[in-house]
Amino acid sequence: MPKDTDTAEDVININELQIETLAGDLRDAMLMQFREARTPWSVMTEDMQRDIANSMDLAAKDLVRNTVRLMTGFEWPRCVVTLGEVKIMGDKGIEAKIKTANVEENRNVLGDHVGDHVMVLMVDSETFMGEREPAEISPDQSEMDVDGEE
Repeated sequence: MPKDTDTAEDVININELQIETLAGDLRDAMLMQFREARTPWSVMTEDMQRDIANSMDLAAKDLVRNTVRLMTGFEWPRCVVTLGEVKIMGDKGIEAKIKTANVEENRNVLGDHVGDHVMVLMVDSETFMGEREPAEISPDQSEMDVDGEE
């Protein structure tokens, strides 16, 4: 978990980013920025901290979803297909059948790229929605000693 002295650059090291924890990493970086804001995190109530953490979590997830939309919406040749039968043929490779709507765009994409090397991506923004650990929220009151010991 980030330390009070960490900056956003310290929290997110480009070499440590992981697909599975991207949203949590972004949230932690945003929280780090917010903790350095005018109202210090340490004087906020637990509810205020939780509200900020939740809003940052929603913002991070929205950013990831929009990033995936941007990447998949980029204007490179594409055709959304349904994967059908897949045959594993040993050293000869893998053969797969695809099915898609018979529309001009799909005919152009597939027809223009027969024999070309293409990349098939299985894209789902949920892949990025994990976190390393939940946001650290400070309780409003410290735990009281019920045994009378100090």
